[in-house]
Amino acid sequence: MLKVEFTDDDILRIIELKNHHRTAQIRKRMLVLWLKHLRIPHKEIRRIANVSKSSVVRYLRAFQEGGPDALLSWDFKGRTGKLDEYASKILEDFKERPPCGLEEAARRIKDSTGVDISLTQVSAFFSRNGVRRLKTGNAPGKIDPARQEEFKKKASNLYSWRQNAD
Repeated sequence: MLKVEFTDDDILRIIELKNHHRTAQIRKRMLVLWLKHLRIPHKEIRRIANVSKSSVVRYLRAFQEGGPDALLSWDFKGRTGKLDEYASKILEDFKERPPCGLEEAARRIKDSTGVDISLTQVSAFFSRNGVRRLKTGNAPGKIDPARQEEFKKKASNLYSWRQNAD
């Protein structure tokens, strides 16, 4: 068990961050420090805060090195996807010639990069890169221009009537 010394200023800062920080992860880290200040064993701290043994130790060591503010950094890097190195090439290609669906997008990605990915991964790739999929509808096959004009007149008369009624 690590020996950690808390000053009065540290305790006040921990309480403030534990109760008022906007990020749940930071509040959880401060909870671990608070429980340690109360001399609760690590096993109980892990259970109460729902964190691993290594997380408790890592938080306490960071606190020893830099105080409560050392636990405020958010160094989450995440994993990089298979397509991240090809993203600009894929997006440029799709901008020039958008795919009709996820199946076509997956096929074209495989053809250009050699990376075989599922439709779910294609959708996630689009989301990460700010690409919105558009829902499209079918246009009727045969349109009679005369009936179309008649419909437009009726629709505009109906709309203007509703507008006047309000």
